[in-house]
Amino acid sequence: MKASLTVLSALLASCSLVLPASDHQGGSVDAGADDMGPRDSGADARVDAGAPECTGNAECDPSGLITCLAGRCVWCVTSPAVATGIPFGAHAREPLHTLIVPPDTSSHPARVLVSYATGDGPGDGPHLVRTDLENMHVGEGSGDVYDVLSAVPSATRTNYEALFGFAFRAQTSTTGDDQQVYWTAYAVRNAVLGDLGPRHSQLYAVGDFFSSAEHDVYQTDLALGLRYLAEPAITNEGDDARFVGRVLHMVGNNSLGAAARNGGSSRTSTDVRIPAGYAPMSAAGAFVAIGALGSTDVVLWNPDDGSAPESIITAGRSTRPALATSDGTNYYLAYGAGSTLYVRHAVCTRDVSSCNFEMFGRVETSATSLSALALQVLHGHPILVSREANASTDDVVVRMFREDGTLYPNVIDATAGGGETVAVDAIVVDTQSAAASTHADVDLAVADFDSLGPRVVVSYLRGEPSPATTPHLIGLARISSCQP
Repeated sequence: MKASLTVLSALLASCSLVLPASDHQGGSVDAGADDMGPRDSGADARVDAGAPECTGNAECDPSGLITCLAGRCVWCVTSPAVATGIPFGAHAREPLHTLIVPPDTSSHPARVLVSYATGDGPGDGPHLVRTDLENMHVGEGSGDVYDVLSAVPSATRTNYEALFGFAFRAQTSTTGDDQQVYWTAYAVRNAVLGDLGPRHSQLYAVGDFFSSAEHDVYQTDLALGLRYLAEPAITNEGDDARFVGRVLHMVGNNSLGAAARNGGSSRTSTDVRIPAGYAPMSAAGAFVAIGALGSTDVVLWNPDDGSAPESIITAGRSTRPALATSDGTNYYLAYGAGSTLYVRHAVCTRDVSSCNFEMFGRVETSATSLSALALQVLHGHPILVSREANASTDDVVVRMFREDGTLYPNVIDATAGGGETVAVDAIVVDTQSAAASTHADVDLAVADFDSLGPRVVVSYLRGEPSPATTPHLIGLARISSCQP
């Protein structure tokens, strides 16, 4: 890979998008500097680069995720590989999807699993699409498509109208061909004699989506309530998995409920005010985060701990919260407020009261609408994807943060395809005309494979503004770091 002084100068000029981690004050940061799209800063841009911070890639990141380019540590990526396709059926009332990248094995290549709730009417239910990570394909011709409900034993499926609110994750401790996936979903059962309406139930299961074997499925009846529920969540991968959802009450506060894998012990917390309407959850490590009732604050709960949930003050929050950890100790919480993206950091024990989320990074964007955030951590680097829209464009944007809360400069290396190496403010994996199309949801998965190296996968739902029954496109973008 070759880089000119012009590219380095442009790269350095784009580094002032985030306040230092020690600056916890309000106010704007370099307003207007970030226009959410790749751009070449021009041949005349010149910045004093100062002393080099690296002479080789290992000084930036031994994993190969971060590259040393002309004396600077940058997130250098090849041009993102994108695949889009049409899911099966009309979009759900709140179009949501979930993305994971399971661990690879000797007999299976690296895979991508993306779920999508196809609707909320009779007979509708989530589907799951499986595709190779290095040869992604999404849509009706992809072949590897699963009706999630079909994995449920027939006796359990009886009298179910629909499934929606689907969450899943891969088991990280598996070896060989035993690639199991935990999943959980809210179901709607047909009304039975004595019920005032449909009875909501939460199914939780563990099984192998790489074979035709039925899942081991458990269910818990929830109280009667609204037709549409919160997105469920799963905490604690491996044998300690817990399946988390809301319990809706006819009167009083709603509560959070969790059930252990294999139908073991359960726990419910009623000491928290959470919304009765749609409110997605975000799970990471031991914790689950959900927006508070009547407030922009975020509720944080550990279903394995006896402590009551804690409230995190996120003044002005206008997006769903996104929670992430890679080591079960360092947690990051991201959210948008107005046109600003915030990322906060806490060192947590399993006691939820130990999590003191302090400001980590802040990005002032040019978007008039921020929504649908997703956050992951790879080799200690928080990676954030967001949907950012203004009057003319609707974009899916990816950024990576340094350990001090500033952004890594981004470089897209297109030299392998005959193009130029271009410095950009952020990586835009999909952009659409705001008048023609919108992004309804985004998700993010990260992994580091022995044979492939670090991979970042972004998924998104894109659809026409109307009619409401128009199917959304599922999009996948694979981001690969530049090779040393």
